[in-house]
Amino acid sequence: MSAHRSRQRLLNSTVAVATAGALVFAPLASLAQEGARVADPIVIRVGSTAEFTKVEFAGVIGARARVRRVGQQVVVRVGTTAAPDVSLLKVNPPPGVTGVETRAVQGGTDIILTLAEGADVRNGAADGSVWLNLYPTKPEGEAPAPAAPVSAVTPVAAQVSPDKAVLIFRWSTPVGAAVFRRGGAVWIVFDAATRFDMQSRGALGPAGEARWATGPDYSVVRIDAPENVAVTAVGEGSSWTVTLGGPTGASMRTTL
Repeated sequence: MSAHRSRQRLLNSTVAVATAGALVFAPLASLAQEGARVADPIVIRVGSTAEFTKVEFAGVIGARARVRRVGQQVVVRVGTTAAPDVSLLKVNPPPGVTGVETRAVQGGTDIILTLAEGADVRNGAADGSVWLNLYPTKPEGEAPAPAAPVSAVTPVAAQVSPDKAVLIFRWSTPVGAAVFRRGGAVWIVFDAATRFDMQSRGALGPAGEARWATGPDYSVVRIDAPENVAVTAVGEGSSWTVTLGGPTGASMRTTL
């Protein structure tokens, strides 16, 4: 990762995604707006890294969406006959997606994303939303970035005071990360699998206890944190530093 550090303010957005060396963010709604939209039947969120674009379907109806793939088409069926607003996806489709359209079906609506040749998709459901990870066609000759080994142990140093907590994730190699709020918690998702050696137990100053889990190619940390707790994330070299608390009114931001 370059020693050059770029800075971008996240403006309390629903999704903030950072990768080693690049930060790409699609500001769909502020956290205040998101709170007002909790009762919306369908909420569509978009965030992106250098490797993929994440599209989430939340809300009372969106969280019950069903996903299937038919050839080069990804079909997301939602249980409402009123077509969702997919204008953002149509105007600015994610890399690897050649078209987005809606189609009325009996008792619902299909949102259809057409993939470019060689593009791929993964999907799942978590924390009250259905998500798609859309992977574009890889440029010829591009070698995939090396992934951190699943068996690796990543130490996490903690500096905790009553009004502030600093977590330092010391990876052996640079990895991408996503930092966002959802459901009264701060989530930190890393683009590699690892086991964390957490040096702190219990509450983290103004926030709650950190809990983590690992998957086949990712690791995630969840920390209960009230809305008024400021959050910052700084990535430099192979380390990520996440700070909770500090100056009142500071907005959530990520720095590389």
